[in-house]
Amino acid sequence: MTKSIWGLTTKGEYVVIPAKTGQKADVCKVGGIVGLAIGDAADPRLDANLQTILGEWHIHPRGSKMCNHNSLGIWAQPPSQMDLDNADDDVNIVIGARDGIVYYYDKNGVTKTIPYTEFIQ
Repeated sequence: MTKSIWGLTTKGEYVVIPAKTGQKADVCKVGGIVGLAIGDAADPRLDANLQTILGEWHIHPRGSKMCNHNSLGIWAQPPSQMDLDNADDDVNIVIGARDGIVYYYDKNGVTKTIPYTEFIQ
């Protein structure tokens, strides 16, 4: 999985830099850890003049899968402990694709939640 970023260019303009599509992970795998590559831009031209990173975001999938022993594996929607531990920017966001909630967080935990429908307005 990759994290997308936004920030300021050398000209003081805001830029949003979507990341490349991340690696697939198995929701049934114990620990379910997904490696993150911060700012692996889908279009590297967008970060050519990036001066300051102001924040990052990524999406927690909506999918589920029937796992061994007839248990259902589902992706956690709020930020994981790994997300919290790696919250290095002022604004970090996880979008829960299944629950439709946008989670703002820092190293100490979730600081705010809003519905996705409000977030995209």
